[in-house]
Formats: sequence, C-alpha cells, structure tokens
Amino acid sequence: RRGVRLLLSAMAIVAAGSIRDAVVPVNGQIVIAKVIPLSVTFDHRCVTGGEATQFLAAMVGDLGRTD
Repeated sequence: RRGVRLLLSAMAIVAAGSIRDAVVPVNGQIVIAKVIPLSVTFDHRCVTGGEATQFLAAMVGDLGRTD
C-alpha cells in the first residue's frame, strides 16, 4: 500500500549562514551591525507558509535579545 509517510523530525529545516558585519539602518541612523542570514524550508503538508513565517520571526526576535 502506498501512502504519505511523514517523518515528524523532518518537517522543517533551519539554516544559518556566517555572522558578518553589515551596514544597516537602526533608529534612523546608519550603523555597522552583526548580521546572520537565516532561512527555513518546511513540508507544506504539515506547516503553512504563515506558520513558518511566524516561527522564523520568533527565532529572529529571540536571537536579537540581549538579556
């Protein structure tokens, strides 16, 4: 019997690039800040694009915390 087999541990993959200095706007000023490229790929059978966007936004928020 053929069917869809989902590996729950493989529903999404997050990739991170190298941290580098970049020129970015902060509060109307141009500053040099550390940036890291992030991407996420996911199984559309399990996760919607909106959910993946919310997850990545939360991850970015957590990475930006200083406490």
